[in-house]
Amino acid sequence: EAFIIGGGQIYRQALPLVDRIYMTLVHAHIDGDTLFPELDANTWYVAEQSAAYPADQKNQYAHTFLIYQRRVTQPTADVDSARTVGYPT
Repeated sequence: EAFIIGGGQIYRQALPLVDRIYMTLVHAHIDGDTLFPELDANTWYVAEQSAAYPADQKNQYAHTFLIYQRRVTQPTADVDSARTVGYPT
Protein backbone atom coordinates (compact mmCIF):
# COMPACT_ATOMS: atom_id res chain seq x y z
CA GLU A 1 0.00 0.00 0.00
CA ALA A 2 1.11 3.52 -0.75
CA PHE A 3 0.03 6.41 1.47
CA ILE A 4 -0.79 9.93 0.24
CA ILE A 5 -0.39 12.68 2.77
CA GLY A 6 -2.07 15.95 1.85
CA GLY A 7 -2.73 18.90 0.58
CA GLY A 8 -6.27 19.27 -0.64
CA GLN A 9 -5.34 19.32 -4.33
CA ILE A 10 -3.19 16.20 -3.97
CA TYR A 11 -6.09 14.40 -2.27
CA ARG A 12 -8.47 15.38 -5.09
CA GLN A 13 -6.03 14.15 -7.73
CA ALA A 14 -5.43 10.85 -5.92
CA LEU A 15 -9.06 9.93 -5.10
CA PRO A 16 -9.81 8.36 -8.52
CA LEU A 17 -6.74 6.13 -8.11
CA VAL A 18 -7.39 4.64 -4.68
CA ASP A 19 -9.70 1.93 -3.34
CA ARG A 20 -9.20 2.53 0.39
CA ILE A 21 -8.91 5.63 2.57
CA TYR A 22 -7.52 5.64 6.12
CA MET A 23 -8.94 8.75 7.74
CA THR A 24 -8.60 10.33 11.15
CA LEU A 25 -11.76 12.29 11.87
CA VAL A 26 -10.95 15.07 14.34
CA HIS A 27 -13.97 16.05 16.44
CA ALA A 28 -13.35 19.79 16.41
CA HIS A 29 -13.92 22.79 14.18
CA ILE A 30 -10.50 24.07 13.19
CA ASP A 31 -10.05 27.13 11.01
CA GLY A 32 -8.04 26.50 7.88
CA ASP A 33 -8.12 26.70 4.12
CA THR A 34 -7.45 23.04 3.21
CA LEU A 35 -10.11 20.38 3.55
CA PHE A 36 -10.31 16.75 2.50
CA PRO A 37 -12.72 16.42 -0.45
CA GLU A 38 -16.26 15.31 0.36
CA LEU A 39 -16.73 11.60 -0.34
CA ASP A 40 -19.66 10.45 -2.47
CA ALA A 41 -21.74 7.89 -0.54
CA ASN A 42 -22.51 6.16 -3.85
CA THR A 43 -18.77 5.51 -4.30
CA TRP A 44 -17.47 5.07 -0.73
CA TYR A 45 -18.65 3.33 2.44
CA VAL A 46 -17.21 3.09 5.96
CA ALA A 47 -15.73 -0.41 6.18
CA GLU A 48 -14.32 0.02 9.70
CA GLN A 49 -14.66 2.60 12.45
CA SER A 50 -12.90 2.84 15.79
CA ALA A 51 -14.42 4.04 18.99
CA ALA A 52 -14.21 7.77 19.56
CA TYR A 53 -10.99 8.54 21.43
CA PRO A 54 -11.25 11.43 23.87
CA ALA A 55 -8.81 14.31 24.00
CA ASP A 56 -5.95 13.52 26.35
CA GLN A 57 -2.38 14.57 27.18
CA LYS A 58 -1.12 13.42 23.75
CA ASN A 59 -4.10 14.49 21.62
CA GLN A 60 -5.63 17.94 21.94
CA TYR A 61 -8.89 16.86 20.24
CA ALA A 62 -11.15 13.84 20.38
CA HIS A 63 -10.92 11.75 17.22
CA THR A 64 -12.12 8.61 15.43
CA PHE A 65 -10.27 6.41 12.93
CA LEU A 66 -12.22 5.45 9.81
CA ILE A 67 -11.44 3.16 6.89
CA TYR A 68 -13.42 3.94 3.75
CA GLN A 69 -13.64 1.38 0.97
CA ARG A 70 -14.57 2.09 -2.64
CA ARG A 71 -17.78 0.34 -3.69
CA VAL A 72 -17.24 -2.30 -6.35
CA THR A 73 -19.15 -1.66 -9.54
CA GLN A 74 -19.62 -3.98 -12.48
CA PRO A 75 -18.32 -2.86 -15.89
CA THR A 76 -21.08 -1.64 -18.16
CA ALA A 77 -19.42 -2.55 -21.47
CA ASP A 78 -20.83 -5.56 -23.26
CA VAL A 79 -18.71 -8.24 -24.91
CA ASP A 80 -18.91 -6.69 -28.40
CA SER A 81 -17.61 -3.32 -27.20
CA ALA A 82 -14.77 -5.06 -25.36
CA ARG A 83 -13.71 -6.67 -28.64
CA THR A 84 -13.66 -3.31 -30.41
CA VAL A 85 -11.07 -1.86 -28.00
CA GLY A 86 -8.63 -4.71 -28.49
CA TYR A 87 -9.35 -7.07 -25.62
CA PRO A 88 -8.58 -10.70 -26.42
CA THR A 89 -11.60 -12.87 -27.15
